[in-house]
Amino acid sequence: MGFFIMLAVTFLVFFLLRNVIGILGAVALSVVFLIGWCWFNIRAGMTGLAKANMRAYFNQRAKGASHEEALDWVIRFRYPFSPEKQAACKDFVDAVLQDSAGEEDDLKWLVYIIFCYEAGRPPDRIVHKVFRNIDNIYYSMSKRYSFLLMKKRGRESLWPDLK
Repeated sequence: MGFFIMLAVTFLVFFLLRNVIGILGAVALSVVFLIGWCWFNIRAGMTGLAKANMRAYFNQRAKGASHEEALDWVIRFRYPFSPEKQAACKDFVDAVLQDSAGEEDDLKWLVYIIFCYEAGRPPDRIVHKVFRNIDNIYYSMSKRYSFLLMKKRGRESLWPDLK
């Protein structure tokens, strides 16, 4: 539905511009407008999804929930009316997180898994940007919720090194 609205607005932009700059200029600017708007929406959607999931996690931790309880809460919070989605996401998360290095990694991977579950796996050329975005959101939110880096469990981190 949202994409159709974007197309309608793009056509409106085209019709407004065609009398001012001509048909070719209006087509070019309308295409640039649509691509920019799509890119902005994708980026904003990823950021909002990550922030909502991390906020749910940190709120539960602040209330005294254990790490595992908070991760389960994030899944229940994300899919409150779909036990099937909760179970599918939980199974996938359990398979990925069995070798995780700590709470920080667990939360980041959970956010990435939920993102992939809902939007599909991002193209290889932007996976690194998605990881960096999740890292940045994690560090800003962990400071906001007075959680500095969480303890590692003594295993090597599976989260990509972004340095």
